[in-house]
Amino acid sequence: MPARDLEYLEELSDGLHSLLINKEFTDVEFLVREERFHAHRVVLCAASSFFRKLLTGKFEECADALEAIPMDVCTSETFRMILDYLYRGSVTSISRCNAADLLRAADLLCIDRLVSYALNFLLDENIENSNVWDLLQLADSIGSLSVLRDSCVQFIAVNLPDFLCHNPNPLSGLNETCVYSTVAAVLSLTQKTSENTAALSHSLCQLCQAVCSWANDAWDQPGSVGSLHSAASIYKKLAGRPYSDIPVPAAAFSFTISEISSDSDGKTKQWDSDEFEAGGFSWSLHVNCSSKWYVAYLVPQSLSDALHGQCFAAYSITIEDPKMADRQFECATCSMSYYGRAEWGRLNTFQIAVAEELGAGFVKGGELIVRAAVKVDPILALCTAAATLEFNQDPVGILTTFPSELCTSVMLTSDLLGIKCEEELLGIFRELHRDVDTEKLPGMIEEFIPTLRLPGIPVWSLLDAAKSSTVLQGSAKFKEVLQKHFEGSFTTAPTCGQAAGTSNQSSVRGIEAQPVSANDVVSVDALVDWMFRPVPDSPEQSQLRRQLEETHAAFSTEHSELRRQPEEAHAAASTEQSELRRQLEETHAASSTQHSELRRQLEEAHAEIEALKRVATTQRNAQDGEGDCSACGQLVPLNAFAGKQGR
Repeated sequence: MPARDLEYLEELSDGLHSLLINKEFTDVEFLVREERFHAHRVVLCAASSFFRKLLTGKFEECADALEAIPMDVCTSETFRMILDYLYRGSVTSISRCNAADLLRAADLLCIDRLVSYALNFLLDENIENSNVWDLLQLADSIGSLSVLRDSCVQFIAVNLPDFLCHNPNPLSGLNETCVYSTVAAVLSLTQKTSENTAALSHSLCQLCQAVCSWANDAWDQPGSVGSLHSAASIYKKLAGRPYSDIPVPAAAFSFTISEISSDSDGKTKQWDSDEFEAGGFSWSLHVNCSSKWYVAYLVPQSLSDALHGQCFAAYSITIEDPKMADRQFECATCSMSYYGRAEWGRLNTFQIAVAEELGAGFVKGGELIVRAAVKVDPILALCTAAATLEFNQDPVGILTTFPSELCTSVMLTSDLLGIKCEEELLGIFRELHRDVDTEKLPGMIEEFIPTLRLPGIPVWSLLDAAKSSTVLQGSAKFKEVLQKHFEGSFTTAPTCGQAAGTSNQSSVRGIEAQPVSANDVVSVDALVDWMFRPVPDSPEQSQLRRQLEETHAAFSTEHSELRRQPEEAHAAASTEQSELRRQLEETHAASSTQHSELRRQLEEAHAEIEALKRVATTQRNAQDGEGDCSACGQLVPLNAFAGKQGR
């Protein structure tokens, strides 16, 4: 059969596109965001199953009844690109800015070839910090775009610092699977580098903060007060989850064990699988047989440090029919657990006879297929790294939340432990009794003390801690490590010997750590002086002393207040008494003046009355013929008076 004439097809495509541009012979019209587009039914139906269903069949009458078919799934610019592709098979105006919109619209309109066209454009080195977040959300919302999601995740992992700078809340709105994929890609990339750079540490802490912000939105109930998740709280929530609840794809591996039987011959047998990859770690499966019980160990072959990812995994063990793969029997599952040492695994037991009772066929010819499905949790590894790097922000919460084995084997032994200096870590251990149950405290102290790097702590601080801390005094391990540390450190003269702790300066860690001074020499004379020096107050004693001083100050203030109140009351009473006395004196003076005035008025009234009496008497006497002898004050007859006048 002759090959197609590609030039003819190209000319045909250009001709159809020319008819579209010139609106010739168009027979259908679309309304997209108030802009009208004309097209040809035959071209659209031939190029897209969506438009075929829209313009034919039971939808045809509805489409014909409309003056213009509304199309609200995209912008007018995107719809113009869709028409360009349907007519020409390419889009000349596609760019990094509009490719995501074109991909989304093509998926909604079920134009699979256009989806592939836009996807290939993006995958061809067109993912960058300005659009990777939108593309990741798009891939998260469209299940068929796993290739795009993987490409975005890989881009983020490679360009993590720049990505975090361009996106302040980079995981908001993503589902749990996409978040896990992003974190897994980042940790997988860090495991391939041996550099513990400050930039990498900062980026991991930022990524953990983004996971915490995402957890606040995804896990908390609507309307509840934000719980502000931290690395410790996320670890507490996720650790121990059952295998089925972990949103991580499982990596499965099967291998055949032979020469087995449900009847024990009394000998112990062991089968080891080849190594397989899961979650960035290498694994192998060991099966031991003793009596009728079979024990399966899932063993990591190599582990990383805190920064490059710890191993947290859950797994399921099943046995399969060698002839029928769909016949399986689940022996056991292991919830999410921490793997602290290489060549050391979690175990589950199963009994071959139990599987045989369910129906013959699992063990055939003395052979059995054992299958392990492993899920590795990257968020727990990220929380471990962030908790190590930012340890001093919540040391008690970290030490009481994370497993002691994880704290002692990874966090507290890391060179990148987030402390100011080694002496600060010693102080944290001394204060654990405030927040840890008294029954658990001794065991925790015994486990944590060996992680102290004593060469980074001044010798006198160690001696003072041993002398004043009841927590450390009760630790046999602290006594042991202190004794080993001081062996050979004491001298008979201050100028001899070596400063305690100066033999291992490379172990000094902390953002404010300084090498122990060479003058910090433990001589016999200095030790004697220290023995007779008053014991410095412990934190508890200092706290008690401060409380007593505050109580004494409060009592003194209250006593002064009580003394001041009677004095003020006495002064107020004296003032009031003086005021009353003044008022009484003024009242008395006013009364005396008023009394004198009344007496004067009474005397005047009495005089007037007497005068009136005399006048009245005179008048009466005149009427009766009597006169008044004013000289003697006696009344005499008027005729007598008249006779004298006559003589």
